[in-house]
Amino acid sequence: MVKRLLSIVSLLVVTFGLSVSSANANPPPLPSLPSQTIINSVLTQTGGATFTPLNIPNWVINQLSTFNGVFDGIENAISRTQSVSYINTSGSVREIVIPLTDARTTQLEPVFMSPGSNSRPAKVVGAVVQPARNQGNQVMIVVAIFKENAFSCYNCDPPEKVRFYRNSNQYYEYSIITSNFYDPNGDLMVEPVDDGAVIAHNVSCVTVGLEQACWSPYSYSAVRQEPLPKDLIYDAHTAFKDLYDLSVDFYVDDAVPDIIGVSQRTACSNQLFGAVQLSNLTSCQTNAVIGASKDYIAGQPFAILVFTSSADIRAYTDDGVYLGSLPAGEYLAIDATPSMTTIGAATVTFLVNADGQNHYLIPGRRLQGFGYSPAYDVRQAGIKDGFANWTGWGG
Repeated sequence: MVKRLLSIVSLLVVTFGLSVSSANANPPPLPSLPSQTIINSVLTQTGGATFTPLNIPNWVINQLSTFNGVFDGIENAISRTQSVSYINTSGSVREIVIPLTDARTTQLEPVFMSPGSNSRPAKVVGAVVQPARNQGNQVMIVVAIFKENAFSCYNCDPPEKVRFYRNSNQYYEYSIITSNFYDPNGDLMVEPVDDGAVIAHNVSCVTVGLEQACWSPYSYSAVRQEPLPKDLIYDAHTAFKDLYDLSVDFYVDDAVPDIIGVSQRTACSNQLFGAVQLSNLTSCQTNAVIGASKDYIAGQPFAILVFTSSADIRAYTDDGVYLGSLPAGEYLAIDATPSMTTIGAATVTFLVNADGQNHYLIPGRRLQGFGYSPAYDVRQAGIKDGFANWTGWGG
């Protein structure tokens, strides 16, 4: 899978983010990976990353239940446990993306005529919560819009637009970005690890069958956090480029904040469920920022992780001693199990510490994250219990 992905992404011509180059003329090499025996031991003990879902506020379901017509019952068709939230470092929700339940078993094709003006063949692909919208319009249904003749053609073109319905008839309309996931077993469904939703800095996406439907932020200031995530990754890279010989660059501008760790995500999920307002949630302050590398080079870091506080991850020292939680710090993430290429496979990530001494091993899991699209690089960092470059982390 990795070879295939590398051949695909090598064709991409879109450049993201701020390019940062090494300033130290003679930095030492990166620390060597721990022994294969230690890596295998961590892999066996952890069985890879486990993902802890966040919840959505209960009032979101109540608002969805007010939609009628073709949207009647939508509150029963969306997946709370597969929702993904962009939460800033102070605990304020900027966007929640909610996919359909069992979205991997459906197809991205029209099933009804869209309500309101300019009726077109359409399909509901999920819901979204954007607190910066005017009061009463925060919860919206996401609908893919197709060409007028989409019902009468076979294998029609992908949808042309995406609409956010703020009530049963009125909507905002935006461009849509569609992509396809790799299908290793030919069942025309994405693997379970890639089902649901994901948020990157430049796109928000939902899975629909073997496809992914994405849209760009209508306002970065409204649904993203700038510039703190970028600044944290930039500062970390500035420190690392003087410490080690790095052959990769990073998508600094596209860094994302996330909540990583079982206890941290469980506490946030509980608070989100009962939250009346979505700002300054004390249990939802993000504890990690992720920046992805622009290239995949064996032995080189594929991401920078900045943990502003410890994370409830099954972490080990580089000599195999179990720690439990991962200490706060700045880390380069290196793939310690590059041969584990099957989607869904358990992996191990080697974290090189900016302190130059205390390095760690944490469980991971192989995933695609994004379907292939020329509109963005599939290596980018994403919010889904934290991932970058086909590797996700969890507890």
